[in-house]
Amino acid sequence: TNAELMNKMNLLEQQLDEAQLKNLELEKSLRSQDTIISALRDYYHCSQPIVATSLYLTREGQDGYASATVGHRVKRSANLLLQPHIRYIGLENSTAKLTLRWYSPRTFDFFDFGDFTFGSKSHENVRVFDIQRGEHQLDFDVWAGEQHRWEPGKYRVEVWADGECLQRKEFWID
Repeated sequence: TNAELMNKMNLLEQQLDEAQLKNLELEKSLRSQDTIISALRDYYHCSQPIVATSLYLTREGQDGYASATVGHRVKRSANLLLQPHIRYIGLENSTAKLTLRWYSPRTFDFFDFGDFTFGSKSHENVRVFDIQRGEHQLDFDVWAGEQHRWEPGKYRVEVWADGECLQRKEFWID
């Protein structure tokens, strides 16, 4: 029994050594991730807990286009519903208050392509999200356009956090 106990003790010591090595590797990896996160913050000049890597829209609704990704041109229909999504890298586990701004064309024919805020209509959707570290996706509410109709023209969607525009997408409604 003494020999069995010694063998078990040696096995446990070996497992402890392996666990300590794995712990050291994880600590090294965590320091490396912190360095990468710091570099991302510096590169993107970001004070937010997230870096939005892309913003895309899906077309939702009853007309057979459920969850189809929207490109730069969208065909107008009576029941057109668009849902914005952002893919992001979470720099830390936190919460973020994100504002989604929809800019739509003016009601008359002329449209200033350079400045969406002057004379354009806007709609804001503000939500607080739990941000997780790593690569993830956030889904905003579906939008049906101003008063449930879409004018033809150029639109833009932007995601903002504390005065910083994190990402934008422009598209046309035909």
